[in-house]
Amino acid sequence: AETGRRQIARSFELLQTPHIHVFQIHNMVDWKTHLPYLEGLQEKGDIDLIGVTYTYPSGFPEMMEIMNTGRIQTIQISYNVLERTPEEEILPLAAELGIGVIVMRPLGSGKLAKDLKHEPDLGPLSEFGIQTWPQALLSWVLGETRVQVLIPSSTQPDRITQNATAGFLPLLPQEMRDYVESEARR
Repeated sequence: AETGRRQIARSFELLQTPHIHVFQIHNMVDWKTHLPYLEGLQEKGDIDLIGVTYTYPSGFPEMMEIMNTGRIQTIQISYNVLERTPEEEILPLAAELGIGVIVMRPLGSGKLAKDLKHEPDLGPLSEFGIQTWPQALLSWVLGETRVQVLIPSSTQPDRITQNATAGFLPLLPQEMRDYVESEARR
């Protein structure tokens, strides 16, 4: 408990702010200890939203247990065109409970964008403003209405602008989401 409280205090120090909008318990580590403390900070107005994160489907049953407590407002999960396990139970439950969904690894840690067997055909996607394959992948995730926020990591500054563009493009209709999936599997 004390280590967690020190880490929480350190987050405020590092961000140089008295207020954090979303505070998440990473990988649900010791969540039964940390959740009451974060709820106290939420009651004081120091944080707005409490969430939990987990990367792998093996942790989804516990994540759903936490979601069902009504004590969190966000979850963070891995989700992308080829990693779709969250569609089975996590995304429906989040929608039912009004829990916000933050997606990490929408580009599969970069593998979906750079480890391609075939160059994707972006032609059919150009009418939607998509100019790069990462934009197509990000647009695919954004087309999932139960997702609110994406975290596409990038190590190259020029890709940050390209990735951000996906957030301003129109939502892809289902047939175009299906097309992106078929290109990703090719």
